[in-house]
Amino acid sequence: MSARAILIGLAFVLSLTACGGSSAPPAADATTDATTDAAAAPAAEAAGEAEPVVPPPAAPADIAPNPDLPALLAAADVNKGKILYLQCRACHSLIPETEPGKIGPTLHGVIGRAAGAVPGFAYSDAIMKSGITWTAEQIDNWLTRPSEFLPGNKMVFVGIQKPQDRADIIAYIQAESAKSAAP
Repeated sequence: MSARAILIGLAFVLSLTACGGSSAPPAADATTDATTDAAAAPAAEAAGEAEPVVPPPAAPADIAPNPDLPALLAAADVNKGKILYLQCRACHSLIPETEPGKIGPTLHGVIGRAAGAVPGFAYSDAIMKSGITWTAEQIDNWLTRPSEFLPGNKMVFVGIQKPQDRADIIAYIQAESAKSAAP
């Protein structure tokens, strides 16, 4: 099997992983909660109760910055970041304009940009009200687990657990943004 075929296969698997898919059965608690909720819905409807009120989006979690991030970024492997970025590529582009068919905004020039600032993209209320300006530290925290960093965001991605992998991706995004920004 050629190296190219292996890389394509790896990209495919990583893109499926990025979607948050899992072949594992749901936890028993989740099944019990869903059954209880489904059974309670007709009773609540019959009693004339209103739909539950959804709370407003939460502010970004107060996650302690990774004290090792500067050293991890200094040791970052941009080529490894390029391979790891394939997870991001399924939804995001790295060109100045968002590519047609992408469900996420462009990540070109994301560092230093206010969250929710790419024109024409329908962001969640959580992102729009977050007040975040993306830094390497913010992106590192986001990539750890987006749903915990900013509850209520639309990104369906479980996160990247290895700090060096996150640093490699950040370094790759920075390098690609700098390349296409150069005259």
